[in-house]
Amino acid sequence: MKFSVLLPTYNRLDLLKYAIESVRHQEYADWELIISDNQSEDDVYGYVQSLNDSRIHYSRTETLLNVTDNWNRTLSFATGDYFVMLGDDDALMPHYFTKMAQVIAQYHSPDWIYTEAYEYAYPEVLPEHPEGLLIAGRNPQNIWKTPLALNTSKRQDILQRSFDREVAINFNMQHSLIKRHFATTLPGNFFQSLFPDYYATLAGVIKAAQFVIYPQAMVVIGITRKSHGFYYFNKKMSEAKNILHTDDMNRQAMAKIEHLLLPAMDWIDVGWLSALQQLLVVYANELTAYNIDSTLQGFRRRVIRNSAKLRSQQQLLPEQIEALKSALPTVEYYRHHLFFYWMYCLGARELLIVAKRMMKKIRTTPDVGDITGGIVVPLLDVKNILDVIQHYPCDFRAITDLVRSY
Repeated sequence: MKFSVLLPTYNRLDLLKYAIESVRHQEYADWELIISDNQSEDDVYGYVQSLNDSRIHYSRTETLLNVTDNWNRTLSFATGDYFVMLGDDDALMPHYFTKMAQVIAQYHSPDWIYTEAYEYAYPEVLPEHPEGLLIAGRNPQNIWKTPLALNTSKRQDILQRSFDREVAINFNMQHSLIKRHFATTLPGNFFQSLFPDYYATLAGVIKAAQFVIYPQAMVVIGITRKSHGFYYFNKKMSEAKNILHTDDMNRQAMAKIEHLLLPAMDWIDVGWLSALQQLLVVYANELTAYNIDSTLQGFRRRVIRNSAKLRSQQQLLPEQIEALKSALPTVEYYRHHLFFYWMYCLGARELLIVAKRMMKKIRTTPDVGDITGGIVVPLLDVKNILDVIQHYPCDFRAITDLVRSY
């Protein structure tokens, strides 16, 4: 059985060397390493040639590609039975191929194997850990203790929580070992959307005949000052967006999700939404069978609640708050809970009075209530308002006028 390691790279030869060595030091010999050099200024070709290892294949893109196209290009060169993708600041743990071969045999060649990972932040990457930080293998809420194959119920839970903007599974591709034949049977390119790892992982949850969880850390995910994660953790979202080279994709992707956007959404929200929207296009029937809410309103509600937390920590930008204010008068935004977005982000103790009055107008129906203008609003949102708005500052006169206008 042959393994393919996909390794796209861009201007990080100093880190790439370690990633390559983590593959070369595996005792399992039947592997290939495919390096796709995305117009690096470093002499990656010269370094690969110096290794004199026929299992390492080098290819250089003709032009600078966005992350999704470069990943698909790298995959197109694979010839192994299974493939795994590494970033050039990542590494395989010792015995990776040997252990994965055992799992493949135990579960009779599953389509997908999801492993855990160590995360290593280099020094001067995380503001709260300037000396660097190694995080041991972890999974969301530590729900996986022993190997298992996901059943329909667990898949449905992962999908719905992912569509509600919860991290039910880690999307980084380093976690996944995928049967190459399975990848070729999926509609369109294996990697799609602005966030190809989000899309591909959830496509695997949807379509893999067997999706096996192996809850042991088998890879190291690096976070350096040149990584996407560095810009994310340091709140430099424009730079995080730029290093993915997705400008050529943005217009088309944004057109598909424009009706879902909220003013305070960041680049992660936009990329995540892009992946979900594409999944709804490609796997509409399958997601209906899993009873997934295709409106993505759960995702928007989570953004609202996250924004309330950011506002309390004074992390929302003034222009984001102004964008919320300017958007409020439209009924369409009101229907999509932007009114409650205001209340979460800009509420005050005085607004308890308004919220309580609204509660009195809500019918006794357990799930929804009818507030002025025939607009249906989830009862849960109003209850959440009562819990949180007393903690945040607000222009009370403006919000009161808004309530009266409806």
